[in-house]
Formats: sequence, C-alpha cells, structure tokens
Amino acid sequence: MKKILMISAYVNAFSQNNNRVQNVGRIFKTKEWHVKLLTQNFNHSDKQYYNIDNNNLLFDTDFIKVVSYKTNINIHRIVSHIQFAYKVNKYLCKNAQQYDLIYTTMPTIISAFLILRKCEKFGIPLVADVIDIWPESMYKYSGKLRSLLRFVLSPLKLMANHIYSHANILVTASKKYAEFTSNVRKSNVRHFYLGIDIENVSSLIKKSSIKIFSKEKEEIWIVYGGSLGNEYDFDVIIEALILLKEKQINYKMIFLGGGDIQDNIQKKIDKYGLNAIITGRLPYHDYLNWLSRCDIAINSFRKDSLVAYSYKFNDYLASGCCILNNLKGETAELINKYKIGLNFDYNENTLAKIILKLAMDYELIKNFKANAQQPINKELSKKVIYNNYYEYVVNDTLKNI
Repeated sequence: MKKILMISAYVNAFSQNNNRVQNVGRIFKTKEWHVKLLTQNFNHSDKQYYNIDNNNLLFDTDFIKVVSYKTNINIHRIVSHIQFAYKVNKYLCKNAQQYDLIYTTMPTIISAFLILRKCEKFGIPLVADVIDIWPESMYKYSGKLRSLLRFVLSPLKLMANHIYSHANILVTASKKYAEFTSNVRKSNVRHFYLGIDIENVSSLIKKSSIKIFSKEKEEIWIVYGGSLGNEYDFDVIIEALILLKEKQINYKMIFLGGGDIQDNIQKKIDKYGLNAIITGRLPYHDYLNWLSRCDIAINSFRKDSLVAYSYKFNDYLASGCCILNNLKGETAELINKYKIGLNFDYNENTLAKIILKLAMDYELIKNFKANAQQPINKELSKKVIYNNYYEYVVNDTLKNI
C-alpha cells in the first residue's frame, strides 16, 4: 500500500468539516493509500488544545506540540509557527523516507519551506497546495507600517517563491492563486476549488439537534457565517443593518461564529439597537443547520483582500442561501453567471443599498435561492473535483517525476 504524509498546522483531525486537507485525505483513502496526518495539537479555530485521548480520529494522526495563543495576530502565534516548523523538520528526518508522497498546505510558509528541503534531500515528491497567499495577504492590516512590514516579512516572501518554483506539484484553491503563483513558476499550475458534497451537507444538517428559534412572519434572516476576525469587513454589515432598522424592515441578523473581534461587533449591535445575535463557534453540522434556515448570506471581506474564493461561499451555496459578495474575480463571476445573488462594492453598489433592495422584494431572494444548486451541479461537485485532483497529482504528474 502506498503512503502519503499530509502536513498542515490548522486541520481538525477529529471533526468532519469542509476542509481542504480533509477532502484531499479522503480521496487518497478511497484510492487505497494509507493517509498519515501531521498537525499541531492546538485548535486554531477554538483557541484551545485538542483532547488527544479522543479516539474519533478521521485519519491516522500524529500531533506536534505548540504554544497556545488567544488571538490570530500576536507573538505567541508566531512562536507556534516556528515551533511547528522546527518539529516537523525533526519528524521528517526520522520518518520521511517511509512515504511515497508528501503533501503540505501553504501557509504556513516556514514549515512548507523546510518540508521542501527534506523532500529534495530524500527524493520524495512534494505536493504544495496554496490555500492562501502569504505574506502578501498580511500587508493590508498594516496601514502606515506597510513598507516596514514588507521589509520584515521579505524572508517569508522569498521562501514562498522558492516553494512555488521548486515543489514537484503545485496546486491552488482558486484561479487567482494559480495566476499569482504562475508569476514565479513557469511550469503548469492547476487550481481545484474546495468543492461541495450536497448529499453530505444534507446528512450533516439532519444530524444537528441544535434548538433554533422560530422565524417571525415575513421576517428576513440575514447571516454571516464563519470567523469573526480582522480579515472580514463587518462595518459595512453594521451600516446595512442600521439602514434596515431606519426603513423598518423586519429582519434578524445572525453572526454565525466567534473570533477576535466578537466583542467589538456586540458593542455595535448594542449601541445601535440592532436585531442581531452572535452564536459563538458551533460544530459544523449545527453551523450548516443554521445556514439552511437563513435567506441572505453575506460574503464580506476587507477592501482589497487577496482572497478570491472562500470556504464560507461553499457553505452558503450548499445551504441554499442568496449570497451577497464583495470579492472580485471568480466568486463575483459565479454569482453573476448563475444568478445566485448580488455583488456589492464601496461606491454606488453598496451592501446597504442592495440588501435594502432585496428586503423589499422577497421574490427576488427566492429566485436567487432557487438557483443555488446550478453551480454545484455544473462546476463545484466535490466528487468530480477531487477525482480530477487525484488524477492530476498521481496519474498525470507523479508518474512523470
């Protein structure tokens, strides 16, 4: 039996969700590979350590011990990245040669760079899967210190470019990321979307037993799903809710998740007397159950974000929501192509304007919701995507290495 080692700091080895690493691991398992997962022992989403004694592992897994951190941007998280990279490197010195293929996600960059060096040393093919663009995606948080941050993070940029150009197989989670890495890597780069398994989503929703309050007559439920973090634009959501309140629209806003700026959002909800709740982080099946009850889902990233295609967009689609989006490129194109929602910007076509338009025309919301299945069937079927992923990695590329 062939063996693949999958290395990623942020994958939950206990709880099934629509995660890239889990999806890749599952397709290799179905192709009768032995899948070994190497990840950190700290849950990045919940900000707490895993219960390693829990036997409900999705894959054969080894855990790297790292320091904990309370927020996504602080010195302890940087220390945890360095710890993870150093210990992964030690692990590979002892174990790398027993594997036929090694897979890693980017980010993190330091660990991926050291993994590449070990793969080159031992002659083991490496798949580098770009799920976010680092360090470039960090620049937008630096304000006036952007030039300084570019200088400080320049070693990470050099490492990332080296991985892009030297990994045996380079794949990305979006077209935009493939185009970005192609500026460095002249050979073929393929993108594969995260994908949606609508049957699995339906099964997970049925599994949920969470109590959800009843919707009032003619009440519109609006949702933001996912981490309440600095990379997302919540100010435009608050502004839109203030307008709905002024226009006496019967709405309820659900912030479906938790995160670093949860308290700040709650303060604004209280300040403006908005009809909104924050659920905190939820198990994936309960998260999907909530989404399936909602009408409008907001895909709101900070202005000039480098993100092109997000996890939450797939969850919104799978749950049948009308989607309001401010990402440019392929997400915006899918929304226009299949008429599953509307795109907004920061000029004439603001979130406040389009959400008010929808709130006053529920038939339009229903039409958008009814179209949600089309892109899943035609472009985003997980079964098709990951079979193609496996064929590309193993049959089209690996055999020629």
